[in-house]
Amino acid sequence: MRFSGRYGNAGQWIKTLLGSVLSRQQEKRIMTYAIVCLLTAALSAGATWLLCRKLSARLGMRELGVKEIPLAVRDIPGKDEYVPRCGGLLPSAAVFATALVMLLLHALLCRLGSPSGTPRLSGLQNMYVWGGLILAPLFCAAGFMEDYAEVFRSVRRAMPRWQSVLIRMAVATAFLAAIWLAGDRGAGMTVIPFVGEVRLGFWYYPLSLLLITAVVRGAELSQEAEGTVPMVGFFSFLPLVLTAGILSSVNAGMADAGIMAIAGACGCLAFLPFNHMPARLLTGRAGGAFMGGLLCAAAFAQRMPVLLLLVGGVFIAESVTALFAWVTERLCGRMVGAPLHRMIGRKEKNDEQITLILAAVTAVSGAAAAALAIFTI
Repeated sequence: MRFSGRYGNAGQWIKTLLGSVLSRQQEKRIMTYAIVCLLTAALSAGATWLLCRKLSARLGMRELGVKEIPLAVRDIPGKDEYVPRCGGLLPSAAVFATALVMLLLHALLCRLGSPSGTPRLSGLQNMYVWGGLILAPLFCAAGFMEDYAEVFRSVRRAMPRWQSVLIRMAVATAFLAAIWLAGDRGAGMTVIPFVGEVRLGFWYYPLSLLLITAVVRGAELSQEAEGTVPMVGFFSFLPLVLTAGILSSVNAGMADAGIMAIAGACGCLAFLPFNHMPARLLTGRAGGAFMGGLLCAAAFAQRMPVLLLLVGGVFIAESVTALFAWVTERLCGRMVGAPLHRMIGRKEKNDEQITLILAAVTAVSGAAAAALAIFTI
């Protein structure tokens, strides 16, 4: 591995944060980023809330049936209403559309506001952004296939766990292959707090593959506890919004990562009232996989996937505990342990308490991730 500096020393960045050495061009970049983030937040939250409100109201009046909508639904016993099993498709669609529109708008604003001769973003950075944006709906589609199979077919005919994991790994592999072809060429360039720029070489790809799969799979498992994915996702996206804003003052391409993150954060926040107990719309594997994929995309677009260990720590813990339980069941014939949210639930805690505990852990670890990133880049 080879190490080299990229963003300057910490002292210079502390001065930048205090506003003492910001150039006029840097101020313009930060102002543009702030304006685009505000527009993104309003559009993402508004679109998500309107879509969820409209669907939940129609389902409450029983205007739609199981065969009339492309969402897997369940009927609540004793209640005259439906709860969509794949309600997470709505915030996923709203967040994806918002991120796509605002990324194009930000690119246009940067093109108009940049002086002639300003270098454009590299093909590799564009691949991190646009490839990551495509990554999330691909994970969402894989999750929807599982939800659809379980509800419209039967639980017995549902996809085995190992096949589900392999599909996620295949999607992540396609993303990493696109990065390699876009110009990385096996360099495995990443940035680690307190270390600087690191060339991991070949090891960058298998490590990234495991990291992406763990975050996405953990987000899918977390959706079993109502309200967990939107609340934990909100606190996971926020640190990436902050770090992207700081980085955008020296690299305009980093603002794109922040746009994806703020779209995800506000989409989660708007979806929370519909997914919180009692849930009117369930997240489903589709919604969980999308949010996990978008979180990975935002971190990789900043060239700091190591931050996922903190901002996505809860999701990774879900995957690790679920994997341990599955392995022990296969080897010993008896399951030892369970996914994280189920182990917390064994302490006689309902979904609301589970969500609050996991969200609090994510808020603390996310703040630590933001501090590490800001004061070491």
